[in-house]
Amino acid sequence: NAVAEELSRRDLDGWLLYDFRRQNPIAVGALGLDKHFLSRRWFYWLGADGQAGKAQVDAVGTVQPACDGQEDFVDIGTG
Repeated sequence: NAVAEELSRRDLDGWLLYDFRRQNPIAVGALGLDKHFLSRRWFYWLGADGQAGKAQVDAVGTVQPACDGQEDFVDIGTG
């Protein structure tokens, strides 16, 4: 996948996409959701290793896989 290759080339772990009520057209377009009704906040993790999936983000900025039983997480910092 071209996105995963570019993330690896730039030495990034992945790309966290986020949207709420279509305020992020890049995230909506990247996942091909242009024609869907979107009214809730959502997060989607695209990993440089090619893994992707829904993500949940807690208040301190830690990204965790959503309901898939994995123990891994990525700390995106609190800025």
